[in-house]
Amino acid sequence: MGFDKILIDTARMTTSTGTTPAISPMNQYCLGFILAGGRSTRMGKDKATVQLGGHTMLQTAHRLLHNTKVDEHFVVGGRFADLHEKVRGYGPGRAICDLISQAFNERDKRNGYALFMPIDMPLLTAMSLQNLIFLAQKNQRATYYNDHYLPLVAPLTAENVQQLLILSKQNQSPSVRSVLCTMGAMSTLFMGKANELANINSPEELKAIADLGLASASSHR
Repeated sequence: MGFDKILIDTARMTTSTGTTPAISPMNQYCLGFILAGGRSTRMGKDKATVQLGGHTMLQTAHRLLHNTKVDEHFVVGGRFADLHEKVRGYGPGRAICDLISQAFNERDKRNGYALFMPIDMPLLTAMSLQNLIFLAQKNQRATYYNDHYLPLVAPLTAENVQQLLILSKQNQSPSVRSVLCTMGAMSTLFMGKANELANINSPEELKAIADLGLASASSHR
């Protein structure tokens, strides 16, 4: 299947108002991407269907991005995908490279921003994501929290598209770290609550978070 068939279609990527975003970086469009294409080997089942706090991780991710200031958001990979990676099985770093290129081109090469978040961080809050968007727009640089490469907000620019294309040709499966280095990303201090950036990769980690009773509270922020 061709690249244009498996990624975002132009009609779905207009802004929520249907207007051209302002030139100011603080007013440019921002798209959200839920990365859900992992194999979930340690969990033993699709993480999108794993329940925590009475909701599946996919439902929690959808709710979170509805509460975050993104124009639209998409599920990338997995059974419930709105779109799939250009090449599957090459990891989140490659998916981010391809999505940045596709999103920029489908928006008529207008600058904007993309928020990437993994599906297995159900304790994330809208406030923490909004802070990343604000900092990325303010500094016009890809931004992530210290010691956590995801979530990530990256500028959609011709320069990033070109540099990430070169990276993908050099390494078909680039790490997220190498993607960040290529874009000259900056890290910022995380000021949120403990465990908010925790990845849930196994039944044991799921139980530990459930026992703390944190999921219900975080899913509404």
